[in-house]
Amino acid sequence: MRDYGIGGSFILLTSIIGTERGLYPGSAAYGSCLAGVNHLSRALAMELGKYKIRVNAVARGLHKSDAFIKTVSEEKQQKSVKDIVPLQRWLDVKNDLTSMVLYLVSDDSSFTTGIVIFVDGGQSIVRPRMRSYM
Repeated sequence: MRDYGIGGSFILLTSIIGTERGLYPGSAAYGSCLAGVNHLSRALAMELGKYKIRVNAVARGLHKSDAFIKTVSEEKQQKSVKDIVPLQRWLDVKNDLTSMVLYLVSDDSSFTTGIVIFVDGGQSIVRPRMRSYM
């Protein structure tokens, strides 16, 4: 992209665990790594902007396939989602994430760089302590 002068877009995939404290016990190492990815998106945006290269990150919310969510029963998952997610449903990886990534790689987002966009149904607003719900 840089060498050909065509610009472009990098999308880094991360999770709300990299920005929200204490979502569940045992996530310190994983959350710290994702926080590094979030910072990398901002730092690269500063460095690559002069080449018309945009860098953004998409922080996904928790979804039913996450290892922690799968440790509880289906009934508990359905009950908990109403308290954990303001939109009252788990993330649909295929549709929810895909639409955001497509937007970020398109020309419609040509002036968007260096941000972490949350695709989490509002989980990052509520900041639940997962153990208290599950």
